[in-house]
Amino acid sequence: MTDLRSTKTRSIVFLNRFYWPDVAATGQMLTDLAEDLAALGWDVTVVTSAGDYRGAGGSLAREETRAGVRILRVRGTHFGRHHMVGRLVDYVSYLTGALARVLLLGRRDVVVAMSDPPSSPASR
Repeated sequence: MTDLRSTKTRSIVFLNRFYWPDVAATGQMLTDLAEDLAALGWDVTVVTSAGDYRGAGGSLAREETRAGVRILRVRGTHFGRHHMVGRLVDYVSYLTGALARVLLLGRRDVVVAMSDPPSSPASR
């Protein structure tokens, strides 16, 4: 196992639609990982959606820092997960906003793009 601590500050950006305070499992797991990496000295940024897993439009801060993790939230559609077309539109609107946000961040050592379980079958 590689030691993730480093004498040199390393940077990582995660892209995932869900992150703290969302209740989606991927968001909760990513929150733990991102905060642990920040505690080890990594420069951690998460680009996430302003909406939540239930499909509601968010009133969360567009940018904030929590436990050493810089959180950037992008706006998008919020049709919800109850209809496949709405889910697809939500995902594409997130990806569009996230791509724009990541390009403005500049170079990072590591970029991790995560996907929702509903889109996993599409990658097979």
